[in-house]
Amino acid sequence: MNTHHLAIRVYYEDTDAADIVYHANYLRFAERARVEYFRQAGHDITDKSCAFAVVAVNIQYHTSAVLDDQLNIHSTITRVGNSSLDVEQVIDVEGKKICSMKITLVCFNVHQNKTPVPVPDYIRALHRPV
Repeated sequence: MNTHHLAIRVYYEDTDAADIVYHANYLRFAERARVEYFRQAGHDITDKSCAFAVVAVNIQYHTSAVLDDQLNIHSTITRVGNSSLDVEQVIDVEGKKICSMKITLVCFNVHQNKTPVPVPDYIRALHRPV
């Protein structure tokens, strides 16, 4: 499978009063990693004829990341449909799993009443079934 890796440092703004990463911020980190994954494939995030919206999220927290941790985000496309795809993302710190998530995205055209459109071939090519 074609897996993308992105490293992100935890800053004060990502944490709560105990210097622990606030739970919702893992979704922000995952979003950033998906954008970079798609950008590397050639996706122009300003192209409103093909935007991606999250329609389902399943997230499991294994332990907490803390201030100044180096997060490693691993993103893998596990399924591609006509206008949707699934991405599995795992966040770890030095190999210790922090959280894992399964996210379903739909590709849509912002200018045409947000109607679903086919997943572009360059994104489709990232999915390599085992």
